[in-house]
Amino acid sequence: MNDIEKLIDQETESSEEDRDAPIPAGATLSRPNRARSAVYSIRLDPDEVIALQTIAEAAGLPSSTLARSWIVGRIREEQTGFNGSVRIPRIIRLPAPRSGPEEGDIGYLAKLSRIA
Repeated sequence: MNDIEKLIDQETESSEEDRDAPIPAGATLSRPNRARSAVYSIRLDPDEVIALQTIAEAAGLPSSTLARSWIVGRIREEQTGFNGSVRIPRIIRLPAPRSGPEEGDIGYLAKLSRIA
């Protein structure tokens, strides 16, 4: 176990010992998604889930954050005709298959990423 892992273990133990302690005066609490009041469930095919996770991982984002940003961006485009941002180039480029995409192959994931 390296020094960082030891420190993390010590801090974890310390925080668990004081888990019911009052929040110190002057501490700032942050709940950035508290204003979002609704959870919306959608159904995706397994290949769509894989594609979303692959693209999100390449972007360094949780897949739910990426999906939410796509949805919010599209809502803004529908409401205003323009989302006000510069188009970001594709994060990953997947080769298209020669014979056409099929479920489970990398070309299918590329096709799904172009839909967004």
